[in-house]
Amino acid sequence: MLDILVVRLDVPPGARFNENVFGVDREGRILWQVPRRPYAYADSPYTGMEPKNDRVVLLNWDGLQLSVACRTGHVLAEGEGR
Repeated sequence: MLDILVVRLDVPPGARFNENVFGVDREGRILWQVPRRPYAYADSPYTGMEPKNDRVVLLNWDGLQLSVACRTGHVLAEGEGR
C-alpha cells in the first residue's frame, strides 16, 4: 500500500490551473505537484487519472499523457493520449 495519495483537483472551464495533480501524504502534506509542461491551450488542466501499480497515468485537455511516479511525482513517460 502506498503512503501517498494522488489527488486531482477539478478545475472549472476558464480557470487557469494546469498543474492540478498533487501527491499528498496521509497527514495532508503536499509532497509534490505535477510539473509544468508546454501546453497547446492556456486552459489545459488534467482531466483524467488512472492508477497503474506505483505510477499514475494523467491525461489533460491537450491530449498530453503523462506517466508519473506516485511517490516522487517524477515523470516516467510522456506522450499523446488521444
